[in-house]
Amino acid sequence: METFDDLLPGKLFNADAVRDQPIVLTIKGFERGTLKGKNGGEEAAAFIEFEDSPRRMVVKPSIVDNLKEIFGKGAREAAIGQRVELYCDPNVRDAAQKKVGGLRLRKPTTTEKGAAPF
Repeated sequence: METFDDLLPGKLFNADAVRDQPIVLTIKGFERGTLKGKNGGEEAAAFIEFEDSPRRMVVKPSIVDNLKEIFGKGAREAAIGQRVELYCDPNVRDAAQKKVGGLRLRKPTTTEKGAAPF
């Protein structure tokens, strides 16, 4: 189900983008860059780029663990061109231990390619 928020998707995936339905995306590559930090400055970050969407995904330690589970501990190049399912894990907690949900990757659970928002 598309929502009004999908009209302004932003540049990065967040849990809300897949809270209602996971999507299957093809990994285009990995890139290093920066994000705004907590104090307004720039912080180093890494991103996954997808062939199916202009949105990117921030790589955090939990996502690295997901990628290793899916593709093994080898080179990142093994993941390029491969499909992954982006979903919201409702059990992810914030610093105050409140369940807020968070992005995760897994092997696709469906044979159909999901429709990426934008």
